[in-house]
Amino acid sequence: MERATAESKAAERSPPPVALDPLDSIESDRRTIAELVKAQRLYELFLERARGDERYSEAANRAKIRISDLREEITFIQAGIDEKLRARSAK
Repeated sequence: MERATAESKAAERSPPPVALDPLDSIESDRRTIAELVKAQRLYELFLERARGDERYSEAANRAKIRISDLREEITFIQAGIDEKLRARSAK
């Protein structure tokens, strides 16, 4: 019972959630895209180096799938950025 009381008191002292500034969110998304692009480049570099070497064929196939996934994720995040900017300019 004491633990529940202590947890509820801690929750009462917690600051209220802060609304994210859309610009902060956009910048965060842009940083995320930059990191995803770096990852994509690393996979592409691996594919270049592994080309023609059968020992890496399975890993190369996985890298191709991951590159495709990264491209989709980048497109999705960029669409979110574009939507936030449109909403901001409509205000």
